[in-house]
Order: sequence, then structure tokens, then C-alpha cells
Amino acid sequence: MKDIDFDPVTQPPIPKRLLVVGCPRSGTQFFCQMLQIFGMRVNHERMGEDGIVNAAWLAESQTHDTLITTKGRQHYEFGKILHLVRHPIPCIDSMSRELPSTWWTWQETHSDLHIDDPRDLEMLAAFWLFWTDGCQHLCDKHIRLEDVARIGDRTNKGRNPVKPIGLNNLGSCAGEVEKRMETYGYKA
Repeated sequence: MKDIDFDPVTQPPIPKRLLVVGCPRSGTQFFCQMLQIFGMRVNHERMGEDGIVNAAWLAESQTHDTLITTKGRQHYEFGKILHLVRHPIPCIDSMSRELPSTWWTWQETHSDLHIDDPRDLEMLAAFWLFWTDGCQHLCDKHIRLEDVARIGDRTNKGRNPVKPIGLNNLGSCAGEVEKRMETYGYKA
């Protein structure tokens, strides 16, 4: 979807150093805070002087979106675009518990995936596959959250109680999720 208010001839893209995208619940807020500690002037879900860390910026147009109040991605030119990836099992589990209904309404317009019940792990796995594959094609490089943060099991500490899930809970998407896990160096 293109932004009808944007004309690249009369409005050249604004240069920024960094765009970081990832599937929702992949650790973008944590990663943003870490970049800020190291002096990067980036913000989570809004543009900073150096760039933005935002799961939703996989979608092309954000100008008229109620969740992301900023110009769309096409208004900017990024020096680097990074894909932040998190192990799919805890990421899918977190999506099933932490994303508000407004998120699912928004994402449906960008992914064509209709999620009636955010506890439907098979649909969430399909969503993870859609979002992760889209990020992979958009980005220059991927970074695993666990490698950067070395937080592994602590990622969801303090959140709602977790009932462990596994590949066997992801229905027909299990095989594709397992293939992507191997791509990023994760074990089942």
C-alpha cells in the first residue's frame, strides 16, 4: 500500500541511520533501550534522530494509522535495516498473552491474516511466519535477541504465568516454523 500523500520527487526521503523491525513481542522495546544506552538516538515506535525500532514498520504505509503516529517508512532512507528475531516459541507464546485486540485489528489490514482468537497458536504461528519472512526480505541483516541480550529464559519473567508450548502446539505451521528456526540457528 503506497502513501497517497507522499511524492518522492517533491519530498526526498529523510536520511536516518537505522531501522530495526521484528515480529511483535520479539524484544524491540528492550533492543531500543539497549541501543539508547550505547548512544544511539533511536526511539521505540516513533522516529528518533538516528532512526526507529518498530515491529509495525514492516508495513509500508503508516501515515494515517492510529497506532503509529509518524510518517510512513517510504518517507525515510535508512543506512541499515536490521531484523530482530527472537526464538519463535516464546515469541508466539508472548503474542498469545500480551497483544491488545487493537493490534490484531491493525495487523489484519496489513497481513490478510484474520485472527479471531489470539490464543489460537496455529494462527499465531502463521502470523509469526508471515512477519518473520517479511522482515527477512526487507532487511540487510538479522540479529537474534538471545545472542545480543543473553537473556534467554528471562525474557518473559514477571509476565503472566506461562503454560509451556512446543512445535506440536502450532498445528500445520509447525514444519515451517521449525525450518525458520534452523535458518536463525534455533533448536526445537
